[in-house]
Amino acid sequence: MQCYTFDVIGCITYGERYGFLDEGQDIQGAIQAVGSIGRFSTLMGIYSEWYPLAFKLNGYLNDSGAGGRTFVAKFAREKIEKHKQEQQEEHLEKGGDVKILDRDGISREPFMTKMIKSHRQDPEKVTDYHLFMVAQSNVIAGFDTTAISLTAMMYHLLKTPRVLQKLRDELNAARASGKLTGKDRINFHESQDLPYFKVVVKEALRVHSAAGLPFWRVVPEGGVDIEGIHFPEGTVLGVSSWVAHYNEDVFTDPTEFRPERWIDQDETNLKAMNELYMPFGLGSRTCIGRHISTLEMSKLIPVLVDKFDFEIVSSPAKEGDWETENFWFVKPHNLKVRVYERR
Repeated sequence: MQCYTFDVIGCITYGERYGFLDEGQDIQGAIQAVGSIGRFSTLMGIYSEWYPLAFKLNGYLNDSGAGGRTFVAKFAREKIEKHKQEQQEEHLEKGGDVKILDRDGISREPFMTKMIKSHRQDPEKVTDYHLFMVAQSNVIAGFDTTAISLTAMMYHLLKTPRVLQKLRDELNAARASGKLTGKDRINFHESQDLPYFKVVVKEALRVHSAAGLPFWRVVPEGGVDIEGIHFPEGTVLGVSSWVAHYNEDVFTDPTEFRPERWIDQDETNLKAMNELYMPFGLGSRTCIGRHISTLEMSKLIPVLVDKFDFEIVSSPAKEGDWETENFWFVKPHNLKVRVYERR
C-alpha cells in the first residue's frame, strides 16, 4: 500500500512515479525515512528540551527521524531542480509549460509544474522555500496516511467476509448493468455511484482513523462554554477522532466493522454520527488532501477485491489480529497477507 501511495503522490506532485510499484520495495529507504520522521517528531514534541541534542546525534543514523528528515529534504530539492531545468528547457524550446499525458491522452499539469510556473511569474511571492515545502509536505502528509487507511480497509474486509462478499456483489451487479465501463480499472466517478462501497470506506475510516492525535484548537477571545464548563481564551482543546468514533452513546457496537450502520439509521441518529465523524478533521482546518486520499482509495480497493482473493497469513499477536503503534499516525505493522488471482 505504501508503494502505491508513494507513487501516486509522485505522479500528482512531479508527473512521474518514483518506481516503488515497479521495484516492489522501499527505494533508497524513502518509506522508512518518512516513517521515522513521524516517530522523531512525536517524541521531540513530548520531550522538546532534548530536541537540539537528539537532532544532532540522530542525524548520523540512517533510520532516525532526523536522518529521515534530511533524506526527504534532499530528495525534494533534487526533484525541484530537475523540474526547474525541464521547465526552463520546455519554455525556451516551445514557449510553453511541461504537461504530462495520462493513459487516456489527456494533458495534465503536475503540482510542481504549477508551482514553478507561479515561481517564474513572481519569484518573490512564490519563493524557492515555497517550492521546497510543497514538495516535502506532499510526500510526508500524503503517502503514509492513505496507505494506513487502505491497509485498515483491507484488513477489516478480510476479517469480515460478509462485508467483502456484499461489496463484490455490488461490483458484479454494477458491471452487469453497464455502470462499470473498464475491465481492469475503475473510474473515480463510477466508484461514487456504488453506495455500499462508499459506506465501506466511511466505516473503515471510522474504526481506524489514520490520525491518532487530538485535532487541537485554541479557544478564541472571550472564552467558550462547552457542556457547562467554561474554558478561557487561549486554552488549547482537542478531540481525538478515535474517541469520537468509539462513542457508545452515538455508535452502537462501536468496535464492530459494520458499514450498514450508515444506511439503516434514522435521520436523527445519522445526523449525530456525522457530527462526530472526523477522520480528516473538521472545520476550517480539515485535511486539504482528503479528496486525493478518497480518490486513491476509490480507484484501488474495488479493483483489488474484484481481481484478487486474500488470506491473512500470520500475525505476532493472536491469530488474525494485527499490531498498531501511534506516533502521530496509527500505523499497522506485521500484517502478512497471501494474495491469489481470482479465476
